Amino acid sequence: MECIHMPWSQLTRITIWDFAHPAQDCLDILAQCTNALFSAVFTKVIPWAEPSSIDRIVHLACLERLRIIFARDPYNHYITPFFTALSLPALSDLSIQARGIDWSPSDFTDFQHRSPNIRELHISGAVRASEHVIRILSESPHLVSLSVEGLHSSINPLLQVLQFSETAVHVAASLERLSLQEFHGTVNESILSEMILSRWWTDEELRDLLDDHDPSPVRCWKALEIVGAHVQSYTKSFKGMVKLLRTEGLEVTLSH
Repeated sequence: MECIHMPWSQLTRITIWDFAHPAQDCLDILAQCTNALFSAVFTKVIPWAEPSSIDRIVHLACLERLRIIFARDPYNHYITPFFTALSLPALSDLSIQARGIDWSPSDFTDFQHRSPNIRELHISGAVRASEHVIRILSESPHLVSLSVEGLHSSINPLLQVLQFSETAVHVAASLERLSLQEFHGTVNESILSEMILSRWWTDEELRDLLDDHDPSPVRCWKALEIVGAHVQSYTKSFKGMVKLLRTEGLEVTLSH
């Protein structure tokens, strides 16, 4: 990309919309965009045989929004070396799309430590197991909105972790919006209802908490979307509870 003469450092928005570029070329471009606020990147995945192809950390102090789409590949490739090369301290909105590609939780955790202010996270296809999502949440103290598509495992362990308890460690205490779509397996109705109710208060109840100077250590839910890959039937009592929550102001979307 050195042959392309551009005022890279003056750009505030950069879109790399070409699957032909390998990850290192995309990173080389981003490294020059030191004042970018938004970037959208379409790139290749990285072969297992080339983990050392990413050779430096790209620090972008201003980048607030990043969208990455990795090209589908029929072989065993992975995406997280791309994140081992990034340090984005101002990043608040991250979207990742990578269907059928491998994921290394530890590499992404390191990226989160270098990019600790993410508030909105959308992941499509890249993360396949609930425990990986739980690990992401445990390193996301400021996360307000989470959307995950394509989990290959049950979401019940994730729902249990998100249930608020006075005695448990608070995971994703700032989370207000949760969307889980196209996951495998069925939802345990009891676990889901307990998770919802443990982090839900009506406007009146919230006002009482504030008046008593006793705010909850976790945020109240604002929107929930739980839509699996297959149709699931819920009991009449559960549907009644959801209907009541909707009248109280909670946005709820379920498989039907």
